[in-house]
Amino acid sequence: MSNLPNENGTWEFIVKRTPGGKATDALFSRTGIGDSCQIDGPYGMAHLRVDTPRTVVCIGGGSGLSPLMSILADVVRRPSFSAQRIHLFYGGRTPSDLCVNDLLAADPLLGGRVQCVTAISDRSHFEEWNGERGFIHEVVGRWIESGNDPTTCDFYFCGPPPMTGAVQRLLLEANVPHAQLHHDRFL
Repeated sequence: MSNLPNENGTWEFIVKRTPGGKATDALFSRTGIGDSCQIDGPYGMAHLRVDTPRTVVCIGGGSGLSPLMSILADVVRRPSFSAQRIHLFYGGRTPSDLCVNDLLAADPLLGGRVQCVTAISDRSHFEEWNGERGFIHEVVGRWIESGNDPTTCDFYFCGPPPMTGAVQRLLLEANVPHAQLHHDRFL
């Protein structure tokens, strides 16, 4: 789910079409306009905290991008966040897994405010890639090592359990208070 709260009941999703994927087949081949489906959730802790002056840092991998896009869209629309810096770190295995720049460009408010860093982790694609390489928690670690103070940030991170676990360990080791860590784990 990737939308802002709204009065008209519209829900938006980011869906990756994966050949042979169970959800892909159900959604794109067997579901039509007007069909209904049952959804559940979200239940995680990665929702925007509106009472903070800290820098907003979003970190994601895989389907974790959806809630982060919702958080970012909310941040850029709130006057109380007009002075905050906003960072997005997003990782995928290959360049074809990265759609985040297109999503940011589709919303002029996001494209103008969010500093985005993408990375790939599949070494077989490193030669064709000009961006960051490695797992996204490693990229965030390098960002911290380059002089950014993580204790002045609120972190929102979503993705698969190994990624969220690695990010959480990194940030706790960097002395970020637990109250500034907000995450969801997706399988």
